[in-house]
Amino acid sequence: MTTGHPPDTHTAPSSVWLTVFMLVFIWMGVHAAVAIRDFSLPDESAHYLRAYEVSRLHLLNTPGNAGIDLPCEEYKQVATANGPMYGYIDVDLMLADPARAGTCVVSSASTAGAYSPLLYVFSGLGFGVADLAGADFRKRHDYGRMANAIGNTLIIFCGLALLGGLRPLFAAIALMPMNIWLR
Repeated sequence: MTTGHPPDTHTAPSSVWLTVFMLVFIWMGVHAAVAIRDFSLPDESAHYLRAYEVSRLHLLNTPGNAGIDLPCEEYKQVATANGPMYGYIDVDLMLADPARAGTCVVSSASTAGAYSPLLYVFSGLGFGVADLAGADFRKRHDYGRMANAIGNTLIIFCGLALLGGLRPLFAAIALMPMNIWLR
């Protein structure tokens, strides 16, 4: 029985295209999250500290309220994972003080502290899951990377689903490595 409406010929190819794109994008994101050695990028420690803040719902850094307390030992591990990060606070003397045993904390404030918390929502969620699993800072970092890759893929997939004729352009931009965007 015919209804008088032309058949919808765009649904199937469009769905296939979006599914293939999403699978490729997830593969690239997970591959990058796994293949790139932890803390091998110059500012990764600062971004870890910002994601840590967001995972603790500290969303806005202001001059009187920058950063949150972070245990000194974890701060030292994160901030020196790839050589001392910019603005590193040397916590060795504080850690050596017996009066501060188990209570040493330092601010998480870093050069990434001014960035929007929206950029760190997925990493913050990954950090929260890692905390529930009792993970150390390196595993927390891995969970954050994976959550970031998957979450951003979902956002891009939703954007592609809504864009219609602009999909190829948006897909090409989304697949560009960040270092090309910055040039």
